[in-house]
Amino acid sequence: MYTTVTFMGRDVTANTEDELPIKNHLPADLGASFRTLNQWLNRGFAPKADAVGYRMHPSVMARRTYVYFHESDVEDDCGHSPADSASYLNEKQMVESALKESTGAGGLTAIGMKGLMD
Repeated sequence: MYTTVTFMGRDVTANTEDELPIKNHLPADLGASFRTLNQWLNRGFAPKADAVGYRMHPSVMARRTYVYFHESDVEDDCGHSPADSASYLNEKQMVESALKESTGAGGLTAIGMKGLMD
């Protein structure tokens, strides 16, 4: 069962039991801005000292939750944000486009792009 909650100033789909957002049901632009710790580390970024982690379900089928960090809460070892990285911005644009395409179609797996955010 699903409900709607306000998350980062937007109405998003959440799990009814715990009212935590469902990551793959976030609006595409918002969903493309979040990664897990390992996903950020793989891109050369780490959470800032004062970073806020957001617990979310990765999908509607997942009972588990994971902590995700917004792009504004991470930096590289020189203090640069993902917004300063052309490669990250290109990847984010590709992810956002894929998320828009997969909405209502079964997610990234359904369009053959499951590992896009790994």
